[in-house]
Amino acid sequence: MKTTKKIQVLMLAASSLYALGSLSSCKDDHDHDEGEVITTLKLICQDSAGTILPVREFRFDDPDGPGGNNPTRLDTIYLDSGRTTLVSLRFEDASSGSVKDITTEIRAEGNEHLICVNPSGISLQVTASDSDGKYPIGLESRWKSSGKGSGTVKIVLKHQPGGVKNGSCDPGDTDAEVIFPIVIL
Repeated sequence: MKTTKKIQVLMLAASSLYALGSLSSCKDDHDHDEGEVITTLKLICQDSAGTILPVREFRFDDPDGPGGNNPTRLDTIYLDSGRTTLVSLRFEDASSGSVKDITTEIRAEGNEHLICVNPSGISLQVTASDSDGKYPIGLESRWKSSGKGSGTVKIVLKHQPGGVKNGSCDPGDTDAEVIFPIVIL
């Protein structure tokens, strides 16, 4: 299968996964609006040296949220082999017509949230560079790539309230899950 076909299949698979409701909001008894959804995930990437590559943004958009229409955008992430990339994640809710930054809530409630990044089919080491004081949060991370090829990167936002956060992705509920196609050049 040609690389172009693989990427198209991956995009279709990610769209289908999302259509099943893979993005939602945290719905607990405090600090979260009941109508809040996550419609956008942005990856803001910069080379760790800060001067070699410009800041790049890759994103996933589904303006009407879970269900309804398919996502309107799912970028392919492109990284250079042998480099470390600083990655900042931004979660937004644009379902009401105005954009609300959900990232600030995730950071403020870091002891109840964990972002897991799972690469597949490529050589990519991901290390969270932010924490709640005990465990990683994952809004900020370092991605070290090696080799060349294509695959996927699954990004999962877990909500882990009530002291269940233990540094792994096992406990809690999934608030967002997006599978991005990725190419390491």
